[in-house]
Amino acid sequence: MRKKYLHQLKLPKSCKQHGFSIIELMISSALGIFLTAGALSLYSSNKDSYRIQQAISNTLKNSRFVIGRLEKSISSAGYSGFFGSYVDGVENTLNSPTNILWDIEIPIKGYNNVSSSDTIAGITGITAGTDVLVLKSMVYESNLINQTSSSSFTINAASGYSDGDIVIVTDLNKASMFQISDADDTSTVGQTTVTVTAGASPKPGNAALPINTFDNTATIGRLETVIYFLKANANGNTSLYEGRLTTSTDPDVDPITTAIEIIPNVENMQFIYGIDSDNNKSIDKYIDASTVTAAEWGLVHTIGVSLLLHSNQDNITDDSTSYSFDSTNFTFTKDTTASSTATKHLKQTINTYIKLRNL
Repeated sequence: MRKKYLHQLKLPKSCKQHGFSIIELMISSALGIFLTAGALSLYSSNKDSYRIQQAISNTLKNSRFVIGRLEKSISSAGYSGFFGSYVDGVENTLNSPTNILWDIEIPIKGYNNVSSSDTIAGITGITAGTDVLVLKSMVYESNLINQTSSSSFTINAASGYSDGDIVIVTDLNKASMFQISDADDTSTVGQTTVTVTAGASPKPGNAALPINTFDNTATIGRLETVIYFLKANANGNTSLYEGRLTTSTDPDVDPITTAIEIIPNVENMQFIYGIDSDNNKSIDKYIDASTVTAAEWGLVHTIGVSLLLHSNQDNITDDSTSYSFDSTNFTFTKDTTASSTATKHLKQTINTYIKLRNL
């Protein structure tokens, strides 16, 4: 019976299904495209904003690190223990005592606008047109227990001194620099016995034995020579490098400057030196390294640092930009004309002055 009457049932017209009209499809498609375009625009805007904020954050972080690193090394340069100042005269018994790597009477030395072919303290490939700074000081300071002879010193330290180290001994009135021939930290617990011999091994070696004598009021420390310079890294980006004097016990190996990359994307670095000519604790002039005389290096009391850094990412800014160094105002300024070095990196300029505590 059910099958007999099923074919007689008719659905009301309101229950019949209809498809979308062409106009409805066009409107819905347009709305979909509009909403998708808005979402993509918002995503792109947020992405660009994130990239800019990330570039700003990373560049500022790098700039703070660089300044902190330079400030620590510059402010400590020339430390001499109890001795007044190395520039007053040091007994330097090393061979080639005026070598820039260990001439402690010049604890600060700068080089202005170097060329790519220059070799400074064994460093090659320095970025052309940038400055180089060499700093020397005494580190790992220990008490001297006694000096048993001109060739033997006993140090109140269980370790920290090795064969081939260049060291400085100072008291209130005098200072001596020499290279350790042998450092024995096994004879007495908590002490190291340092032996000095004349000769060319290890390099640079000692031309003679120290003449100055010291008692237990003296201090002894290793010579630390640090060099800051810019150089292209393995990726071709200009980076800040820090080089340090490294000696060897091998008689055939010269002392070298071992360099490590500190921070990438440091595009330029310039220094200026504040000279106190009359020693009245007031800076008389600021000049670059090319005009500092040999006698004036010991009169440097402040170093100005000007840096130009850029973001790791390119295409951050809308326009290509390049900067040039304004030596008159000691700062980097944005070029208004096109340049072959112009990029769309985010760039950060920094200017600061660092006082030397020990000079």
